[in-house]
Amino acid sequence: MKFILISILLTVALCQETIDGVIAVVGNNIITQSEFFEQLTLISQKRGINPQSSPLLYEKTAKNLLDNLINQYVLLEHAIKDTNIFIEDSQVKEQLEMQIEGFVKELGSVEALEKYFKKNIRDIKSYYWEEIYNAMMIEKFRYSILSSVSVEKKEVDIFYDNIKDSIPPVPKSADFS
Repeated sequence: MKFILISILLTVALCQETIDGVIAVVGNNIITQSEFFEQLTLISQKRGINPQSSPLLYEKTAKNLLDNLINQYVLLEHAIKDTNIFIEDSQVKEQLEMQIEGFVKELGSVEALEKYFKKNIRDIKSYYWEEIYNAMMIEKFRYSILSSVSVEKKEVDIFYDNIKDSIPPVPKSADFS
């Protein structure tokens, strides 16, 4: 009995990791609090949204982000189940290299990129490999669904006539003389 008690206490003492909360589960994909708030922080900083000075805008941004993440994972689940969709590793690698090049160009150097992500370039590529693969799966799935959809001019005109009162006026963007 003492051995079991000591084992349990040692296990608890050695495993003092914080367990990340789960916000949503979509199929086999889990949206954790840390993942969600990391993305929310990046989006808020990019858009200049301060949670203290604009709490409603921050809350709206958080809701939109969560909705988008859930929608992306739903599409990913359907894309994975679609047996006609296949992504080659070379396609992912090419897209990954373009993404990393864009990051390096934005931050100035590979060292700055590693400092920004607090990871070496290999770990950054490893993380983004899956992200890019998933994005490509979703894009191919969307294309497979929407490729057979066509809209005629008459349908666009009817749609516009039905909603034109709810469209805000567009300010002038150019002046011709």
